Amino acid sequence: MIICQRVAGFVLDLRRGQEPDMEVVAEMDGSTDWVSQVAVVQPDIILLQRNSNCPPVAEELSKLQALTFQPKVVVLDTQSEQRSIALASGANGFVCTSDR
Repeated sequence: MIICQRVAGFVLDLRRGQEPDMEVVAEMDGSTDWVSQVAVVQPDIILLQRNSNCPPVAEELSKLQALTFQPKVVVLDTQSEQRSIALASGANGFVCTSDR
């Protein structure tokens, strides 16, 4: 699993062994070229945490189409209206982090 942007708490649970079937192989903040790192690491799953400072989700997901393999992508966003855009743009899942 690769995590783009930090997902507070979730990463700590994975590192503590709370999810023994998952391994975090890389973490990136929004300042790195995350697609290049994905190409090197080739994770099974990408958690793509989004916030208001991020480029449009469709733009971010379109970058993955150039890869020779296609990891599963779960988008985490505070705006539920991004759900349909993310799924239409190729995300395999969406979690609205502001839903309670």
